[in-house]
Amino acid sequence: LTSRDNRLVVCTDIGVTAYDVNLEVSKSWETTGATMGFNDGQDIWYSHKMYGLGRTNKDTYMAVLPAGPPHNRFYTVCYNAVNILVAPGGIKPPSANLYRPADIYCYDGTDWTSISKNTYTDIINCSDVVSFATCGNPDYYVAAAWRYGLLEFRNGEYNFINSVNTDSAFNDCVTSCAFDSRGNLWVASMLTQDRL
Repeated sequence: LTSRDNRLVVCTDIGVTAYDVNLEVSKSWETTGATMGFNDGQDIWYSHKMYGLGRTNKDTYMAVLPAGPPHNRFYTVCYNAVNILVAPGGIKPPSANLYRPADIYCYDGTDWTSISKNTYTDIINCSDVVSFATCGNPDYYVAAAWRYGLLEFRNGEYNFINSVNTDSAFNDCVTSCAFDSRGNLWVASMLTQDRL
């Protein structure tokens, strides 16, 4: 479930549905394996467990695989105001890690770059990115990594936010994160009494 500019995209086990500002269905298609999507105003982009990054406009559905990452098992996708960010990850039911490396890739419409391998080599021990949060600033975003907490990226630097370095009752079993219109970061987690 993602929203942007009064447009909503919902990915389920059986397909992807996009809604307009009046919550009327503007596009819907069946596909198993889509995990996350967003509408950039023209196209609907989605991550797929087997086919990587996909895009649709009007009635055309296509995989975006130009000189892409070494694998195509993307779990989450987001738009950070300039580029598209994707990452493999996921949670094995009921709540175990899949141990997919926290490889975060950036697609600028032409080329792919590996953010984590090229810039942040020390996060290689982190795995299973399940969600991104962006606030409209391409130099600032947050990635949620299942059982590792949050990875905060700001102006070329990153910071772990987890139960080890916070004073609160923060739970590292983060399932989703999002910024609201005021710039507050909301974090949802499992296996805790306070899930938000």
